[in-house]
Amino acid sequence: MNKNIDEFATADGNTEMKMEQCAAPGARRSAKRIGALALFALATLVAPLHAWATCTVSAALNGPALVPNYRIYEFPGFTLNVTAAQIAGAIGTPIGPPITMSIGNPGLRTYWKCTSGSGTVFRGSADTRTAPTDIVYPTTIPGIGYKITSGVPPPYYPVTIGSISQSITYADAYIQFYKTANTVGSGSFSGYPITAADGSTVSNTVAGAWSEGYQTLVLVFKMTGAINIIVNNPACTVTAPNPIPVPMGTAGVSTFSGIGTTSTIPKASFNITLHCSAGDPGTSTPVSVGLTDLNNPTNTSDLLPLDPSSSASGVAIRVYNGANAVHFGPADSSNPNKWAVTTMQASGGDIAIPLTAAYVQTDSTINAGTVKAYATFTMTYQ
Repeated sequence: MNKNIDEFATADGNTEMKMEQCAAPGARRSAKRIGALALFALATLVAPLHAWATCTVSAALNGPALVPNYRIYEFPGFTLNVTAAQIAGAIGTPIGPPITMSIGNPGLRTYWKCTSGSGTVFRGSADTRTAPTDIVYPTTIPGIGYKITSGVPPPYYPVTIGSISQSITYADAYIQFYKTANTVGSGSFSGYPITAADGSTVSNTVAGAWSEGYQTLVLVFKMTGAINIIVNNPACTVTAPNPIPVPMGTAGVSTFSGIGTTSTIPKASFNITLHCSAGDPGTSTPVSVGLTDLNNPTNTSDLLPLDPSSSASGVAIRVYNGANAVHFGPADSSNPNKWAVTTMQASGGDIAIPLTAAYVQTDSTINAGTVKAYATFTMTYQ
């Protein structure tokens, strides 16, 4: 992403901080670096109590056991665009019709043979086992869960699928999404990890089959790509000037009283402003913001050091969210120091994020001169 940051220092001793917005295409559910600050100054699985004998899984009748001893059925990812009508109902309402997931090798047969017990199918990461009845399992997408089956629905998993000697052929699976909360969001879901009895792990699974007693993993349904669900949530864009000017004033050396102290001159105030368009009824957009040290993206402190082009030394900049000093972090949604601003409801509207900035003494000696410090801001809509 290209960033153009205007730099200047006023001749009359005034200080400016600038915040620049950068063009960043992308879905609103992910974080994008969209601005810059420029500051200028003068101065596991759970086993049951009972144990069953292990089962042997093979690709052919009486054939050699698979290694690892389970079958993996792979399904590609897909995108589901959800309409307002599909999420307008009560909690528990199906979101559209079942989605067909087709594997790349239809007719792939799995055999298993156990000394006792039967096979029961469950979502892979479930920590508890339940009776064979339709269950809506959670996804990582707000307000959306799913049911899954390997035959024409219903019934959905978990179901008992066989006796101690059984084979099954899969060409398709069917996944049905459901509304599980009053507010439904957009996002991606890639399944969960399953750990087999031999210690091997299969990631990105949406269902699995175990022998009775959950001692032997027979098969898993694995996603090779993410399931993307797109809901028409309120969409937000930055409306602040690019860059955002922040007059900070002039701070004399005498306004500091030692290392770690802030200047006694008033803090500079500025806003990041957003406009959020309306979304579908029942949707919302959580909005968060984080700051990143442009010169050192690994900086997680609450001090923004001076840019090397500064002629002053012995000071840094601290940004405040209310009374709290803002800590910096990486320029993406993983920033551990980002903070929630608000949750924009379906009606949309404008948001102002008020911040302040102050000078902080960082050395026993302060040398006068120009001060330049740069940071980016990252908005996360998720």
